[in-house]
Amino acid sequence: MTRTKKRSRFLAFLKWTGISVAALAGLALVLNLTTGMHLQISGGLMPQLDFHHEGRHYQAIEAHRERSVDIAPAGGPAPLETVAEETGDNAVPEAEPSETPEPRVATAAPSPGSWPYYRGLHMDGRYLQPINTAWPNEGPPELWRVPVGGGYASFVVGDGLAYTIEQRREQEVVAAYDLLTGVERWSASWDARFEESMGGDGPRATPALYEGTLVALGATGYVYGLDDGILACVDAETGDRMWKGGRYGHGQVLLASGHLLITTERGQLVLVRATPESHQEVAALPAVSGRTWNNPAIAEGILLVRNDRQAVAFDIRPQT
Repeated sequence: MTRTKKRSRFLAFLKWTGISVAALAGLALVLNLTTGMHLQISGGLMPQLDFHHEGRHYQAIEAHRERSVDIAPAGGPAPLETVAEETGDNAVPEAEPSETPEPRVATAAPSPGSWPYYRGLHMDGRYLQPINTAWPNEGPPELWRVPVGGGYASFVVGDGLAYTIEQRREQEVVAAYDLLTGVERWSASWDARFEESMGGDGPRATPALYEGTLVALGATGYVYGLDDGILACVDAETGDRMWKGGRYGHGQVLLASGHLLITTERGQLVLVRATPESHQEVAALPAVSGRTWNNPAIAEGILLVRNDRQAVAFDIRPQT
């Protein structure tokens, strides 16, 4: 083969390679614009295809809030303080509450069944009030499900309101939801948008409820946690591993009524007995769809689960 033919074939290969790459890039762009398809990184740093159209999701949130605004009476403490790190020209201004009825002031002392801080009343991921652990096959009763903005904050709860912080378009929004109905009682927002290619967009810090002010910016002798996505039990005194089992991804774990409530990385809700004997999964059901790195919360027997798209509440109060 002559040098000229080799060069011609090489140029033809480059040409068709370029055309193929351009076609694939164009197809990816079309799918992104029409279906929201994009590449997402899991907690194990594995790439995953995800279909989430951000613009349509924001429209769904706005339409949902407009439909529910007429039935939203006042409630809960106003966002009296919002905390953010000042970075010169990027300093976050003080939040301006939306036009809603004057909210009532919460009681100063949190009740034993409340969830005023990140990971609970004592910030240790334990809910000390009794819950129902005899779940039917379809899971505990679902009280409500609403679309929410982006981010990875959890909920804090006080006086019947569940508070979280979300990304909605170009604003960060602190929102107060009725614990039993999911109706948004009030919200406060400011212009800010956090973007991060690996972890996803939106605020991360869970608000705190202290003395009527909302600020936004184990007992068994064994420790339970997720070891590279697999649930494990370790003897707290000796450090010996008692067992390891159940693949839940980079999820979150709470302890209540001698059971572990786990939200998996892909949005499943799992109930596991907290026992050093073996891994004993009691129930599992889909809770929310998509990557879920947000900690769940429990207050007054209501389990709150959210991710960057949706929030859902389950009734796990003891059966009478």
